[in-house]
Amino acid sequence: MPATDDAEGIDLLRAALDRAGYTVETIRDTLGLVGPFSRDPHDVPVYLRLLRGDAFGTLARLFLLGLQVDADAARGALAPLELERAERMGVFAPAADGVEATIDLLPWNGLRIASDLAASDLPPTREDYVIGVHPPTVTLAELTPRRAARAALDVGTGSGVQALLAAAHCERAVGTDVNPRAVEFARFNARLNGVANAEFRSGDLFEPVAGERFDLIVCNPPYVISPESAYAFRDGPGRADAFCEELVRRSAAQLADGGYAILLVGWVHGREEPWSAPVRSWVEGSGCDAIVLHTASQDPLSYAASWNKALRWDRLAYASAIERWLDYDRELGIEALAWGVVCLRRRGGSNWFAGHSVGLGRMDAAGHHVERMFETHDYLERLGGGQTLLSARVVLAPDHRIDQTLAVEDGERVVERAALRLAGGFNFELELNENALELVSRLDGSPLADVLDAMGDGATAAARRELVETALPMVRALLALGFAVPAE
Repeated sequence: MPATDDAEGIDLLRAALDRAGYTVETIRDTLGLVGPFSRDPHDVPVYLRLLRGDAFGTLARLFLLGLQVDADAARGALAPLELERAERMGVFAPAADGVEATIDLLPWNGLRIASDLAASDLPPTREDYVIGVHPPTVTLAELTPRRAARAALDVGTGSGVQALLAAAHCERAVGTDVNPRAVEFARFNARLNGVANAEFRSGDLFEPVAGERFDLIVCNPPYVISPESAYAFRDGPGRADAFCEELVRRSAAQLADGGYAILLVGWVHGREEPWSAPVRSWVEGSGCDAIVLHTASQDPLSYAASWNKALRWDRLAYASAIERWLDYDRELGIEALAWGVVCLRRRGGSNWFAGHSVGLGRMDAAGHHVERMFETHDYLERLGGGQTLLSARVVLAPDHRIDQTLAVEDGERVVERAALRLAGGFNFELELNENALELVSRLDGSPLADVLDAMGDGATAAARRELVETALPMVRALLALGFAVPAE
């Protein structure tokens, strides 16, 4: 674990990384990456042939690939930070072939994030392991609204990533974690990245910030529902989804008026029960509007197999873990396990709840899209149900795109397929039939009733009724998902 008591030494390390160009861009260009950096050990021989013998190559071998390097090469790459001082800081340790890093150090999203060493796809060896940037980290960061605010809170901060990102657009950011090693890593990362308006406190959930209110709360908690307590960063305490329920309820209570909470969670639901039912009960009476983005639900066997796949190298251990998890699910009567994102916004008055099943695989920065969905759901709530939507004045969102596949038949271009999509955010896509394509093309801010009258001009009364009956739910869905926005 890196020490935080040598602030000057951390500053010297940052300067060495800057001089060497230890950035996402240099890593991508040097290694010829198309996507994100892969830690697959099979790629290491290729990476080694691409890395030069300069300071960047030395630091990449140490911090990115986790390899040993010659002590003189490390000393040259770190200068003027002395190698012995870096060892006292807990960043390096002597090794058979020179020195080796004791931490991972990954450039990502304008930051450099130190964490415990990653060992290929093997499970961590310690309960208080501090994880760095991994897929849920990226998901939460992409979902977070990035508007200016006074105070942000990162619950279960881990290596401090979300708090450091929030500090860039908030006056101050606070990170809390029950794992003291995580708090030390986060403090180290704050200094390493020159972030002065982020602080980190030890304690469970909201205890270190009791009585405070925040404009933004984010959390990538240990949301895995399991009988284990092996890893603080993964395994949720308590039985079933009780921990995530507590997280949602307490986040809502500590939001300031108008504030947002973005929470990655897991929950259980009955096999025949709507996946949204349990989470809806969590937010009732919370004083918050809620949008729940449901990523997936799995049966107990699939869930147990996917979360224990790091044990596949040991067939007996893998089978034993799966059976242990299934016994736990049988004991609690768990039939289906879901995960996704709970997005809250504190607002006075009558609150609403919306749930959407979405895929987050192609997501770009989507904080603006989350805010847009809250605004469009507000609009739908004001309009009410039934045919009141006919008074709506709607236009397509500015980031919409319509893709068409054309074929030529008898010298004429024929639309074979049309799709409405959003360029960015969640990258939602909706296939359009001929009538739907005409409808979205006519959404110019006129009252929807006028748009449908123009579309149904000359049609029979029955055809016009059918047009209205199919158009209303479609326009409602376009608004709910952010394809369309109120013209006013």
